[in-house]
This record gives sequence, structure tokens and C-alpha cells, in this order.
Amino acid sequence: MAENDPAPTAASSSTPDLAPRTARATRAGVRLDRVLADALGCSRRVARTLIRAGRVRVNARPVSTSRPLALGDEVQVLQAQDSPGLETDSVDARLRVLWRGNDFWVLSKPAAVHSHRGRSAASVAASLIARDASFASAGMSADEGGLVHRLDRDTSGVLLAARNADTYRKLRAQFAARAVIKQYLGLVDGRVTAHLSIDCALARRATRVVPARVRDRALEARSDVRVLEARPSWSLVEVEIRTGVTHQVRAHLALAGHPLIGDTKYGGRAAPQGTRAGQLLHARSISLPEDSSFAAPVPADFLLALALLRREP
Repeated sequence: MAENDPAPTAASSSTPDLAPRTARATRAGVRLDRVLADALGCSRRVARTLIRAGRVRVNARPVSTSRPLALGDEVQVLQAQDSPGLETDSVDARLRVLWRGNDFWVLSKPAAVHSHRGRSAASVAASLIARDASFASAGMSADEGGLVHRLDRDTSGVLLAARNADTYRKLRAQFAARAVIKQYLGLVDGRVTAHLSIDCALARRATRVVPARVRDRALEARSDVRVLEARPSWSLVEVEIRTGVTHQVRAHLALAGHPLIGDTKYGGRAAPQGTRAGQLLHARSISLPEDSSFAAPVPADFLLALALLRREP
């Protein structure tokens, strides 16, 4: 039901090298996305993603994707902290609805946004209720906004939200029965040399999850990791899960010796400057038992981090 945005791979030229960060139009009348793609060595699709994310200026001003350039116009790619509106509390401006159904919606959550209300006024749940009051009564509480699962604040990607109580209970039951398949893209420390199956029960310890001990309330968890691209100091992986323990993917990757880049809580190094403040983890797709599958496009901050990592020696 939703268009699948392919994951970047080692052979892909769809992500920018970001060198140089500025370019000039050498002739008049050419579209901005074309000039940007040529300058960065990326596809026009990725160039448009950067423009829509507020990362591009022409002569120091925000612009649209289709704007034709004049001879000598300066095109600049901004770092995240220099992009007004990108790291804002306004969820509505960045929350994308991928699919609207009578019973549930499919959303693409940006990083740096909470799923449920509680810790901050800005959240996916609050935004949903503001758009459609039916989400307030669909879940167990209004704070959920009908969301049948959640993503960590700094994880981007696909979310499902029910519009009525019956759909909420049905979807929650499917998650509990492990009938829902979730796939993530992650950028991790170190070279992952082979596919991994991590089957390790977890337990909560304050704000972290750790391998369960005998006396713990053990939470079964399995993560299957497939290597998409491996370099000496980092790897791009796809992680598939059916269980949904809090921090499962983050904890399992750390236990395997490959913490997510940006996930300092679980031992990962900081993300490349100007990309994402937290873990470079994107919930790429979700598949329901009725053969319905939905995917969230890979966001600009993740693509920028991948491009910068590819420049490492």
C-alpha cells in the first residue's frame, strides 16, 4: 500500500558525497535539484529529499525543488544545526502521513520526536489528536493517540495509529502474537562480517535493557541482522524483528559488539556532526498478517550520515 524506498547499498550512487558543500550554477535555467545532484554526485531523488528537509539554500535563502537557477547562483548544503525548522518542536511540520485508512493511519516519524505524550508537549500522539479527535479514544489512554506501538525518541520511521478501539485491540493482538514483521536500517560501529541471529532475552534496568538474569522478568527477544554494506570501521545493516522489547534492536546490536552509531547509551560513538543527535536507526518497514506492507522513506539525516561515513578512510 505504501511505496517502498530502497535501502542504500554499497553499489548505490543515490547518496551524496557532500563534497563540495557549496556549488555554483554554471548556466541559467537549470532546476535546483539537478544542479545539486550533479554537484554532490547523488540522485535527484536524494537531492529533493535534502531540499525538502530544509538543508539547501540558494544565495543564502530557502528555495523549492523546482526553482530554475540563474547563472552564478550559489547552492549550499547546510548542517542540521544551521537549518531553521529541522530541529524544532513543531511535529506537524515534519510528521508525514504515508497512508490514511478508515481504521488506521500509517505515519513516518522523524527523529528527535517522542511517540507518546508525557515527556514533552510535542509528540506524534498530540499531533494526531490535533488532526483527528478519534485518535484520543482509540487506545488505552489519550496520551497514546491511537499508536499501537512506539519508537524511541531518536529513532525515525514507520508507525501505525488506530482510529477506533476495535482496530487498536486487533493490531495490538497481532503485535503480541508476533505476527507483525518490522524491519530497521541501522548504521553500526565496526565491520559486520556475516549475518547474525541474536536470540537473547532482555530485562529492564532503569533506563536501559540488559541480558536477563535468572531472577529477572525475562522478555524474549530475537533480532535477525543482515549486512547491506560493510566497511572497516562501520556497517549498514538491516534488522528484522517480530518481538518488540523496548530498546531491543539497540541492545542486541550492542551485545553483538556493533552498537549503533550515535547510540552513546549503549556504547556507540557519536553520529557524524550535523546529522542526528541520537542513534542512527530507522524503522524502514512494517508488514501485517493481511499481506499489507508499509515503508517509510529513509530520512535526510540518515542519508547524510551514510554519505559522511563513506568518506572515512
